[in-house]
Amino acid sequence: MTPTDDPKGWLEQQGIREVECLVPDVNGVLRGKALPTAKFLKSLEDRALYLPSSAFLVCIDGRYSGSNDEGFGYQDPDMRMVPDVATLCLAPGAGAGKAYVFADAFHMDDRPWMASPRHVLRAVLDLYRQRGWRAVVAPELEFYLTAPNPDPDRPLSAPVGRNGRSETVQHPYDMAALEEFEPVIRRLYDYAAAAGLPLDTLIHESGTAQL
Repeated sequence: MTPTDDPKGWLEQQGIREVECLVPDVNGVLRGKALPTAKFLKSLEDRALYLPSSAFLVCIDGRYSGSNDEGFGYQDPDMRMVPDVATLCLAPGAGAGKAYVFADAFHMDDRPWMASPRHVLRAVLDLYRQRGWRAVVAPELEFYLTAPNPDPDRPLSAPVGRNGRSETVQHPYDMAALEEFEPVIRRLYDYAAAAGLPLDTLIHESGTAQL
């Protein structure tokens, strides 16, 4: 059973109690709202799931852009969120009973919302298809693992590995250094599988605790 074929059946089968409807903004920040499963299913039937359109005006630092486009200086009209049930997946790391779903944003008259990255990307892909092109994407994500640090005045530091020590020198492509973070790496693989993300390879980069 897949979410596309039978969303209700899939949610019941997975024991989902809450669904987070996600709308990515232009900065890649996931905005949206969480609903009990019954409310989510009803919103699919009624097409009655809304979010303030100002959600697309939030800057990366959390402040609003101050745009007056389409009258935002005087009102904050709702936009309709239409969940893409093909994207339903278990919520990695959130514990049992929760699922994620991406949603598309529309005006109340069903026009695609101008600032929705999903609509922009879809329009670009349509242009590609018209030319007989096919997009091939191979993202390479690089990141640092850091020790817990609740004090913003203190610099970040590398976490302690399985050998009980923190990295202090470079270990590019070092497999032994990579294995120091095996518990975290295993969790990354598990979470990616739950979200339907096909991971390819993983290496240790040049920085301390950089993967």
